[in-house]
Amino acid sequence: MPENENEKMPTRGIRMPNELWNTCVEMSKELGYGFPSDFIRDAIEFFIEWNNRKSSEKFLTPALESVMRGIVQDSDDRMGCLLHKIAVTMDMLAYVIMKDYRYSDEELRQIRQMSIRRVNDTNGRIHLGEKGTSWQDLY
Repeated sequence: MPENENEKMPTRGIRMPNELWNTCVEMSKELGYGFPSDFIRDAIEFFIEWNNRKSSEKFLTPALESVMRGIVQDSDDRMGCLLHKIAVTMDMLAYVIMKDYRYSDEELRQIRQMSIRRVNDTNGRIHLGEKGTSWQDLY
């Protein structure tokens, strides 16, 4: 906060036990606040926001935010690798089928519609012989 902004704020007297005041003074020094009143103001803002719980920006420390970003990034990286592997496998399968069979455009369109319907009906979960909906049950 700019120094001249402190001048614009009205001064209010607050009452608190000496022990609590001394704790505020110590913590404000430890945390690098210029004045104990700056620390107390931030503590009050934190408390108000905690009670309102409309936003969590005052509760997430930069370290926690960094850890959460790292976890999400790792998850995104893993999903990207898995999607790449699936795409390569699908491309290999499509290439083998294309070489072995000579489907017409109409046959490919019908196969595509059938595949879309199967994936939608099973919510993308097709099991090969396990309990539940199996691949054979869909034909």
